[in-house]
Amino acid sequence: QRYEVTSPGEDSIWYELPKERLPGNLYSIEWVDHTIIANTARLDLRSRIVNALFHDRRPKVILFVRPGKEENKLLKYLGPLAKEEASNFKFVVSDPFRTQDALKTFGLTVQDTPTAVIHLTQPQERRYLLPGLKKRKAAGEDGKGLSEKSVRRMIQKYKERRLPPIGGQDADY
Repeated sequence: QRYEVTSPGEDSIWYELPKERLPGNLYSIEWVDHTIIANTARLDLRSRIVNALFHDRRPKVILFVRPGKEENKLLKYLGPLAKEEASNFKFVVSDPFRTQDALKTFGLTVQDTPTAVIHLTQPQERRYLLPGLKKRKAAGEDGKGLSEKSVRRMIQKYKERRLPPIGGQDADY
């Protein structure tokens, strides 16, 4: 069973515990490094996380996924990716239904999810979309295309300065 803990600084840490535990017993648990997902946060527009994210100089990779199956699929590959890129990016998991205002700033709607974006807030604001969204929308494939491979490809394009930024509050992508 997966649990989430929010630590000071508004970081989220996900870890797993066995489903079967005897009630009333104490357990000493040692986690293997690869079982903990860190360098992540959960976007909550009503919490201090928004301020913390805007002041973090690293670009934020925001992953808009629905809770449940989509989020579980994401968390399977997010741990290693967030660890690899800890010095370069902050990873943010976002429920698209609870953060529709954030989606709008990228010109997106809930129908465009699951998807990922990169948001640079320091030294000046810039926004980037997961490549291929316009093509998928035109083909009627909204919400398809988010995978470990597509997120890694977006990050690589960003690093190589080949990912074009979007403009304005309502992005034209």
